[in-house]
Amino acid sequence: MKNLIDSYKKTKKLHHIYALEGDKKTTISVLFNFFENDLKIKTYANPDFYFNNFISFGIDDARELQTQSFRKAVSGELRVFVITFSLITSEAQNALLKLFEEPPRGTHFFIITTSLEIFLPTIKSRFHTLKLEKNDGDNKFISDKFIRLSKPERIKFLEDIIENKDKERALEFLNDLEITLYKNWRKNYSENQNKYTGLFEMIQKYRGYIRGRAPSVKMILESIALSV
Repeated sequence: MKNLIDSYKKTKKLHHIYALEGDKKTTISVLFNFFENDLKIKTYANPDFYFNNFISFGIDDARELQTQSFRKAVSGELRVFVITFSLITSEAQNALLKLFEEPPRGTHFFIITTSLEIFLPTIKSRFHTLKLEKNDGDNKFISDKFIRLSKPERIKFLEDIIENKDKERALEFLNDLEITLYKNWRKNYSENQNKYTGLFEMIQKYRGYIRGRAPSVKMILESIALSV
């Protein structure tokens, strides 16, 4: 985020489409301060500022964003769209391709997500991406509270996510788990190479399942709990 702020202060220019990877709550807070203090844009009661927080972003949401983005600015020439989600369908991404290839003049998009891996390469190539550092405490939480547990205890540990079929939290969990496993793999590079490779492939596959229309969160997380 500091790179974004410093770049704007130096050039007074913005890219049309930013994708920001990091903790949503922290990113939104810092981003809104940037809008208010540096861009002088009100983030409330402003028809030229759009914000929406989605659990899953689908084709209808993409069409609505297209419609909104082509409306003329009420004051000045700048319009800002901020959307957050952890899941986005491939249909929605394909629907946004044309918009992100040729965005309306003076319109800027800020997409906040916990992982840039959810995007197809075709749409990801249109983004100016910014990765915000994650709180190391989150990864430590997984390492201490999940990886060191017995297999039955791991399933119980994930019980709340499983019972609520919470796709967003399940995806965030897989992302953080992948980071933790990667750090462990780097520390023990010469050991259990096949095991870590298999786990990384499994996490990638299950992320794809969660992005689907009707994933079994229970099956995915129980499988992870028994495999790690």
